[in-house]
Amino acid sequence: VLADCLQNGPDSIVIKRGDVIQLQCEDNRGRLVKNVTLQQEGFIPAATLQLIIGGSRRENSSRLGDPGNL
Repeated sequence: VLADCLQNGPDSIVIKRGDVIQLQCEDNRGRLVKNVTLQQEGFIPAATLQLIIGGSRRENSSRLGDPGNL
């Protein structure tokens, strides 16, 4: 995570700069992510998450719905 994301609802979580998160799924409430650093799961608004894909030796998926570490 490059910047903090504050909690904005009962199902959302706080993520802080430096946390490792994993995208679980995306729906009308936002993106469900798991904060691997804190072992918590919750939603964050879709607009607050910028996916960075590519640049690694392992194959990356370009689909938003595919789980992966961010």
